[in-house]
Amino acid sequence: MGLVKQKSKTGEKRELRFRDRSKEDLLAQLGDAQAVERRWAARDLAEYADTMPALCDCLETEKDEAVRAAILTTLLKQRSPEIALRLSGMLGSQDAALRSAVMDVLADMPDQLDALVEPLLRQEDADLRIMLVTVVARLAHPTVPIWLLNVARQDAHPNVVAAALEGLGECGTAEMIASIRAVATRFPGNSYLAFTAEAAAGLIGQRS
Repeated sequence: MGLVKQKSKTGEKRELRFRDRSKEDLLAQLGDAQAVERRWAARDLAEYADTMPALCDCLETEKDEAVRAAILTTLLKQRSPEIALRLSGMLGSQDAALRSAVMDVLADMPDQLDALVEPLLRQEDADLRIMLVTVVARLAHPTVPIWLLNVARQDAHPNVVAAALEGLGECGTAEMIASIRAVATRFPGNSYLAFTAEAAAGLIGQRS
């Protein structure tokens, strides 16, 4: 039986589920034509850690915003390095809404991203590195300033470096100011990077 809406005593509609909630049925329900059925399946699969790869697969093709939110909520509950890695791969999606939602969830997975950050920041796609830098800058993790400074010192793409410098303006420490100012010398004649480096150093100086 499908989902049925009934009215409560207050007259408000509430959703009741009568379908089997076994793992197999819930996985099948992820392919239901009705978005509400897919949403309930995504929520209920939080009980089954081994179904997270299937949820990640669904997330890449799901277009309904509410279903997508339910999938991401379940993935966040079951957070793991494997899930973080799958989600990071979606930062290159052509779907801007998906990229934004994934960035928000990854920012809430600092411990799961810990071992993945450095290899992810060395990916070939500069646009993907920029998005990853943006995620890293939002992580509540003590190594964030070091990760960002390493990017600013080493990355070959000026836009990636600029993103790292902007992040350092928010989380960098006084000991990093000289190194931050020196970053601009890697790109002679790039006035924007020189400005960004000086702005980041100035923000850190104000906090120190």
